Amino acid sequence: MRFVIALLLLIPTTAMAQEIASCSSPEGKSFFHNGRDWIGDRLPAGVFTFKRGAAGYDLLYVDNRRRITSSTDDGAQVLLVRRGPKDATFLVAYPQNTIALYTIWEDRDGTAWMDMLQSKGGFNPRHRSSLLVGPCKSINWSVFE
Repeated sequence: MRFVIALLLLIPTTAMAQEIASCSSPEGKSFFHNGRDWIGDRLPAGVFTFKRGAAGYDLLYVDNRRRITSSTDDGAQVLLVRRGPKDATFLVAYPQNTIALYTIWEDRDGTAWMDMLQSKGGFNPRHRSSLLVGPCKSINWSVFE
């Protein structure tokens, strides 16, 4: 019995967290601060998974290198800042680097979406502002209850 309890304690809290939504391949526009125009931008390999665990919210993402990263493990604060009947917005803030608002929502047809409003600056080598939108598989609204 002690062995089973010890194994359960070794499971990361992220693995025990409830999934809220998984979204992918956002696209939209970015404005690089060394330029003068908005340009088309997309994250074709990007996957964003919102979770709620005992310690709070987290955003796991797969980047262009196909690496899974937990935002909270990477030093970000992830906060639920707004919640409506069919939408929720999370603030993901990396000190001295990136601030992003991620909103997940369902449109009137029940299709699930995510938008990402992001500002990268500070010590980040590529300063930019972005607005990208991508589809989600579904949104588990019961996680908020």
